[in-house]
Amino acid sequence: MPTLLNRVRPGDMITADQWNLVVDAVNQLLQQPSAGPAPGVTITGLVPAGSAAEPIRVGALLQIVGQNFGYNLGRTSVRFTGPSGGSAELLAADLQLGSSDTRLLLAVPGIPGVTTSNTAITLTINNGTQSVVQTLTAVVPSTPLTGDIFVSWRSGITNPNPNPVLTNGQADFAFRLQSATNQRATFALSATFTSASAAIPPGLVSSLQFFNETGTSRLNPATVDLQVGEVRNVIVRIPVIPSTWNSATFTLQLTATSGAVTNSASSLITVGTTTPQNDPAIDVQKTGEKFYNLSTGSLETDPTKATFQNGTIKLRAGYKATLEFNVRASTAGTYDLSFTAKDTATVNWTPQLVNSPAQIPGDPSQTPLIKIGVSAAATSSATGVAVFRIKRQGATVEWVQEFPVELLP
Repeated sequence: MPTLLNRVRPGDMITADQWNLVVDAVNQLLQQPSAGPAPGVTITGLVPAGSAAEPIRVGALLQIVGQNFGYNLGRTSVRFTGPSGGSAELLAADLQLGSSDTRLLLAVPGIPGVTTSNTAITLTINNGTQSVVQTLTAVVPSTPLTGDIFVSWRSGITNPNPNPVLTNGQADFAFRLQSATNQRATFALSATFTSASAAIPPGLVSSLQFFNETGTSRLNPATVDLQVGEVRNVIVRIPVIPSTWNSATFTLQLTATSGAVTNSASSLITVGTTTPQNDPAIDVQKTGEKFYNLSTGSLETDPTKATFQNGTIKLRAGYKATLEFNVRASTAGTYDLSFTAKDTATVNWTPQLVNSPAQIPGDPSQTPLIKIGVSAAATSSATGVAVFRIKRQGATVEWVQEFPVELLP
């Protein structure tokens, strides 16, 4: 047993021998083996378990039980990493009431790559100094996807790029996507030429590529994961404009689809001719379409009689299509709206505004619903083009979208 030190009384002299006893005692303590580091962050249980039999569900409450989570110091970080490497992170302030250093309560966030099928993910908890990682299974509840996806041609940038598009060169076409669905969803992207004045060479459609908005990262597979209300910009690239397309016109269409939710946008391009740039003050989002039997006034749902397909309005004689748009004009002024036949080749089609004003004010706080409609007659030309145009009075640019029309048998 080590020698115990005696306490000193007031007035006593401290000798060298006494002080050396203190030094020896401290040195002895310093030479003792360390007890090891403080216990690290650990996970002892989850509810639900996160197993294949009981996966955690996106949007549902998850309870994580363990030790040393660092919650009381505000240092907790909870990260869910999906199969593609994308992740969602929650900090201490994001956790729910009742959380502590030994229990974390949270709503499972959307995790990139997790679908309605059980998906392996990793859960990482960090307390500011240490981490613990656990493999789990997650799933998105199979609530039917509803709502809409808005697809539009981007304005305010050079679009297409280059402008004009030239033969034997690369060309990028910029589109904007905005989710208006009831839940997070992954949208598959597809692109095609809905019309072309010159023959489309074999393999041209399959050569189309999809990129992020800067054109630096290819989307492969061609999908975009969107939270509710999220906006994402993408690029459709034609690697090489055909040499036979000099002065040719073509319509490039981008379609985004997730389950039953789908929408598209397109633009008419003339090779070698500058494409007019859309006014960036005008934001237009297509929200739906309806079809009518003119003889009865009733809604028509048979696609063999009336449909909007790949950007083209297709009608039998005696039927009408109505397209609906949310329109926002962000710069002060008066905006003129019109929907008319493009040229004299569009015979006996009757494009018009439907119960919508011909002018709207520039007011970013307002988003009026604008409807355009077109009907077909027995004497309508087999094909044609109708043009939806919005122009701010006094401006040198405008917003324009063309809609091909086709008479069904």
